[in-house]
Amino acid sequence: MAKRGDGAYERAFGVYFKLVLVDDIMRQLEQAGLRRLGEAEYSYGRAWRYQVEGVRGVYELVEWDVQRSLMRVNLPNLPALEFSGPIFLVKYYPHPDEEVFEEFSAREQVLRLSPYFNYGESPYPLLDSAEGELDPTLFNVGTMYVLADDALGIVRLGAYSQDRFISIAEDGVWVSNVLLVPPGGRDRDVPGWELTWRLFERVAQVYRRVVGGLYAAVGGVGGGRVWSCRQSGCVEQESGEVKLKLLELIFIASSEVRLQAQGILNAQLENIEAVQATGLKPALLWVGGGLKLDDGAFPEVRSFLEATLDMSR
Repeated sequence: MAKRGDGAYERAFGVYFKLVLVDDIMRQLEQAGLRRLGEAEYSYGRAWRYQVEGVRGVYELVEWDVQRSLMRVNLPNLPALEFSGPIFLVKYYPHPDEEVFEEFSAREQVLRLSPYFNYGESPYPLLDSAEGELDPTLFNVGTMYVLADDALGIVRLGAYSQDRFISIAEDGVWVSNVLLVPPGGRDRDVPGWELTWRLFERVAQVYRRVVGGLYAAVGGVGGGRVWSCRQSGCVEQESGEVKLKLLELIFIASSEVRLQAQGILNAQLENIEAVQATGLKPALLWVGGGLKLDDGAFPEVRSFLEATLDMSR
């Protein structure tokens, strides 16, 4: 299992995340509608903050773990290669005047207007020391990862989230003797995938310009979960009411030397092995500018792919 500090991980993090999304060596963030607001150092990981054009809240990517790819790529005379790279928690700090603010939990809303955010005046937490930092589960809306392999010239950008993140307050929620959520009521009902996609789409535009052409998009859908919470803690429960969504975009640097890798990827993608390996139902498959599968689960992604194809002409 890859670990932080391993050569493959450090290469993916240092080159394909830090240089692209932190140092902005190609000056593409602004063109993609992204503005970096700085970073923070939490006890559980480093974090980078971004403003998305047209969105009032602020995003934060928190370095969290190592992601290993689910699709193997084999080339003649080379060992079987697996991609690995950093995985990030995607946090969203809503502006108090946004409609989505009311869909976050009562605790998150109270914290957003507390000294942690200078009583609502700061767009992101100001207290980020080990003594004053927020619980890492708060304000989470999804996950993003970056996988890369220089030998193949391939970068894989992925995200997964639920269409809704729902938590039930079994005992209700009280603040200063005021009942905010009745017993058994929904304390949190956040559009996770929608919020994650707003950032992910802009990040994908940056990678398309810096890394190379978008070669494929693979999407899958599965059953989601809801959280039933009491003072003692929360329990996850499977639910048909919500869906888990995963999308992976595959970029290949434009080089004739890597045409062989394209052919192998093409064969694997035709069998939709990347999605099947995750245990999700295949929902979207787009390869080399052609849409091969679309069950309607990712309408926003299809619009993005169509625009991407138009921009490449």
